[in-house]
Amino acid sequence: MADFRTRVAINMAPQAAGGLVIVALSGGEYQVRGQVIALRTDSGTVAWRFYTTEPHSWTGDSWRAGGAMAWQTPSIDEQLGLVYFGTGNAAPDINGVDRKGDNLYSSSTVALDLATGTVRWYFQETHHDLWDYDSTMTTVLFPVRRGGQTIPALGHCSKNGNYYILDRRNGHPVFPVREVRVPTSPAWQHPSPTQPVSSVEPLTPLKFVPGTIDPTLLPSGVKLAPQYTIPQQQTYLVVPGDDGGCEGIAQGYSPRTKYVYYGTRYEPTTFFTYPNNKGPNAGGLFLGSTFDELTPREGVTNFGLYGATDTTTGKIAWKIRIDQPAKSGVVIAGDLMFFGEGNGKFRAVNAATGEMLFTFDGTTIANGGGAQGAPVAYVVNGKEYIVNDFGGNVPDRANFPPNPVGDAVVAFTLP
Repeated sequence: MADFRTRVAINMAPQAAGGLVIVALSGGEYQVRGQVIALRTDSGTVAWRFYTTEPHSWTGDSWRAGGAMAWQTPSIDEQLGLVYFGTGNAAPDINGVDRKGDNLYSSSTVALDLATGTVRWYFQETHHDLWDYDSTMTTVLFPVRRGGQTIPALGHCSKNGNYYILDRRNGHPVFPVREVRVPTSPAWQHPSPTQPVSSVEPLTPLKFVPGTIDPTLLPSGVKLAPQYTIPQQQTYLVVPGDDGGCEGIAQGYSPRTKYVYYGTRYEPTTFFTYPNNKGPNAGGLFLGSTFDELTPREGVTNFGLYGATDTTTGKIAWKIRIDQPAKSGVVIAGDLMFFGEGNGKFRAVNAATGEMLFTFDGTTIANGGGAQGAPVAYVVNGKEYIVNDFGGNVPDRANFPPNPVGDAVVAFTLP
């Protein structure tokens, strides 16, 4: 696939269809160029290779190191012959001084021809991304009834907090999307004058939640600012932050309820940068900024949300607030939806109402830890099983405790 010495990795589980296995590279913070690659299942040879940065929407040769990595498993519609995936931020993450333009296909949902790897359509969810607003959550496919017809649709959520429902044949919004005017200063960042705001009700808080900010504890000089405030030579606290909204975790859909289910995060982030802040930093990352999520001792209470969106109306059907940012995928099995929390709690709720029905504490078993893995459902000899891993999340041990690290896999079933 690639030489790891060129500072790329593979984050995703592969996806197979039509005699091909689809995989992709991650590593955008190292200023590399994203790739999606199709391998032939019978030989492992490369059938096609798609580069995720399109040169004409970047200044000069900035596209060569533009990031836009695809690091979550794609979905595939074999009938339409299309592969769907989300892409990460443009690189360097927060500094746009050398990459004027929309920076396609970063922070986008992209559809490729399964047989050839050519672009059939794209929908950019953040133009000229300056906030690390990856669009790497998994895509999910479902039908939507609108105007008396059934539309083959695709659902996707960005770290900008918007949930987009698109016609998966052509990328056109099923629920309207408006280009909303946003801040454009400082000009050296080359910001886009507008950003696409979905009419689907967001699960992600797009403004500061009352009671979550303690101004007396904020670091000196930090000012609160609305979404899409341009990072600059003043430290601003912005929501959603770089790790807020919808990170690259699995979502799901139920044909019984016609709801999509996913988790999101409330993690306001501080941003500070200047024109020559081009990296690398002490860790070798090309971020183009100093940006950080604040903790309660620094004046910010972070939390997570899991919820359901009714795809027939675009409205939130129910939501559950949890103490830590949501980092578990979900699975829907029958009339239940399952998800996990960093503290080790693994939950089952009524998929129609969000009523909590079952909780398992992963810390009660040997080697059990946080429950942020994505659960799966399977059936053996007529009996249904739900399995989840309890491994925890190392970076969150300090920022969002308790977050025990473990090494256990647990399967559940009814008697």
